[in-house]
Amino acid sequence: RYVKYEELETTGVLSVNEAAHVLRIGRTRLYELIKMGEIKTLKFLRPIRISSRWLKSYIDDQAMLMKIQVRIKLLDFVGVRRIDVNATFDVWSD
Repeated sequence: RYVKYEELETTGVLSVNEAAHVLRIGRTRLYELIKMGEIKTLKFLRPIRISSRWLKSYIDDQAMLMKIQVRIKLLDFVGVRRIDVNATFDVWSD
């Protein structure tokens, strides 16, 4: 079964194949992320299972990091050298 991002809140646990499909990466890369501690797994289960909520949290965190990186590059592009963090997030809050 293939799970969509929107369904992650109600899915429960995912197999490695399902999680890799959601992330649009291969199983090998997913195992690397698990080994690096980037993605948590349910340790007591064999085969490995991944909580859909943890996976959604990982995806959301990565999206936030990308937004921050883009904003920093934009600020650098327009020549901003000092950043008031509070003002930056007030201006660009989602």
